[in-house]
Amino acid sequence: MWALTGAVLDRLTHRVHIGEGAKGRTLDLRKAQAAIADQPELKGKVRFVRTVQYWDPKLNELNAKRSEIAREQRGKLKEKVAAEVKEKLEGKDPKKQREILDNALGQAVRNTAEYKAWQAEWDKIGSHWECHYFGSGKVYSLIGYGLGEAMKELISQGK
Repeated sequence: MWALTGAVLDRLTHRVHIGEGAKGRTLDLRKAQAAIADQPELKGKVRFVRTVQYWDPKLNELNAKRSEIAREQRGKLKEKVAAEVKEKLEGKDPKKQREILDNALGQAVRNTAEYKAWQAEWDKIGSHWECHYFGSGKVYSLIGYGLGEAMKELISQGK
């Protein structure tokens, strides 16, 4: 019987490369994941596969760029969009007003040339949010390769 385990990459930050510099509960989780392969009853039957080497740093760069574009464009568009949705805000409670304005601003940002250029670049390498490796086919493929290599080692040992 074989089993494989891989590091779960949880919430990413722009300042820390995936899997490196973890602390607190994240570090505890990663240590616990790695320790599974060292359990006496699993020794030689399980491989821990570090996935950090398969991460594409371009994903972090583009995610940070998206945040920067959104921040800049929201600042530039806020007054214009507020004027455009002014009638929709009338008679609404403050929470609903913020929601309407935020949605309109988000749409206005997505319609800018800067955001569309970012989106075109992003669509080449990402498709999802952080907890799913940003949906990067490259990262998923490389992790699959790493898991496959570990499985080959297990099979060759006859376990």
